[in-house]
Amino acid sequence: MPTALLIAYGNVSRRDDGVAVHILRRLRQSLGLPPDVDDEEVEEHLTEHVAALAVHQLGPELVEDMASYDFVVFIDAH
Repeated sequence: MPTALLIAYGNVSRRDDGVAVHILRRLRQSLGLPPDVDDEEVEEHLTEHVAALAVHQLGPELVEDMASYDFVVFIDAH
C-alpha cells in the first residue's frame, strides 16, 4: 500500500505564513488526534500510511525524509 508524507511548512508567528501548521492541526483533529503540533520539526504517523512533518522552511535535508515515501504533499500558505 502506498505511503504519503505531508509536509507543513511556515512560521505560525508570521500570520498567514503559519497557515500550513493550522491546517495540519485541523487534520489531526479530524483524525481524532490531539491538535497540538510543536514548533520544532516533528515527524509523526497520523495513520498507518500517512505521516506528517511540520517545519519552519524547506531545505535540502528533507530529501532523506521524503525518500522513504511514495507521495509527498506540501502544505503552504500560497
